[in-house]
Amino acid sequence: MELINNIDMFFINTALDMRNSTLSFFLSIITTAADSGIFWIILGVTLLIFRRTRKIGFFVLVSLLFTWLLNEALKNTICRPRPYDTYPWITTVIPPLSNYSFPSGHASSSFAAATAIFLFNKKAGVWTYFAAALVAISRVYFCVHYSTDVLAGAAEGILVAVIIIKLIYPVINKKYRSYLYKSDKKYTVCEGFSAFPISSDVFARINGISYRPNDKITIDMLHYLKLRYIGFDGLEHDGEMIVNRLISKKTLRIFKRLYDKGYMIEKIRLIDEYGADDEKSMTDNNSSAFCFRTIANSKTLSNHALGLAIDINPLYNPYIQNGRVLPFAAEKYADRSADFPHKITKNDYAVKLFKSYGFTWGGDWQNGSKDYQHFDIKV
Repeated sequence: MELINNIDMFFINTALDMRNSTLSFFLSIITTAADSGIFWIILGVTLLIFRRTRKIGFFVLVSLLFTWLLNEALKNTICRPRPYDTYPWITTVIPPLSNYSFPSGHASSSFAAATAIFLFNKKAGVWTYFAAALVAISRVYFCVHYSTDVLAGAAEGILVAVIIIKLIYPVINKKYRSYLYKSDKKYTVCEGFSAFPISSDVFARINGISYRPNDKITIDMLHYLKLRYIGFDGLEHDGEMIVNRLISKKTLRIFKRLYDKGYMIEKIRLIDEYGADDEKSMTDNNSSAFCFRTIANSKTLSNHALGLAIDINPLYNPYIQNGRVLPFAAEKYADRSADFPHKITKNDYAVKLFKSYGFTWGGDWQNGSKDYQHFDIKV
């Protein structure tokens, strides 16, 4: 206990020695923004608004709620006085608080939110951890908490977020998936855009071709989609696609918005019409999704095999790896600096649209290959 007290007093004395008007002004903004977790609540609500970050926003808010409940319980159980209540000679620049000191609510809420973001997006999470650290430092700097209050609060926030996301979320997600996979209902966005369980007729068309019995995905985990689209001739066409049930609704919504935008797609057919031959399908510029196959030139199962990947206008937007172009007929479209119709770039409407629904684009890959036709998603 004496060691803890010595550590706490060391940081308090250091904070008092460091005080100056510039640093106090900067850290007062930081600490005020985090009062009652308001900054993190606003951030969570903002993330909740946008489809692409909705899951992150939800878990930020849930982590904040449970952290606050635990924090209040600990404060009122341990009842540790604040530094300036125990040592009258300690002054604080910001208004003193009347509640207890251990653990720091600012630190716990900040690190809970940062951890929730980090577990879903490591790059963004690093920056939020930096912001959380500034909040924690500000609490010691203004002597409203001991250093151990802040460390305990940070540990509390991290622990709560990890438990919720790593232990509770998978259970909820598993039950939700089970519900979706068991549902046998047709789903329709509007005329021309519907999802169906795989019928016996459709199964007869794909069995032994794009679909083979396996231990990764069963037929009841897939949905058959009817999609309307604008062809290269400028006319309306009706296409068909098979995707994982977990993404069937958002796939319908994506293609409805592509249709409304007048985005041109030459063909949308089941890859079974090409004998599940990816080269033939791509050469015919067919946009497709499900096919139980491996990634080109590898033994790794493709996301197409799980119904979680979609290729758009593949002839004009080939897969390129170490100078090799697939389909072979697309070599003239491998130069992405050239200008030609139906080229998918980072500013393309389809790229922005798919990303807004949580998909990633193969044109962003940094692994030595690019797949400009390819959109996939983790579920």
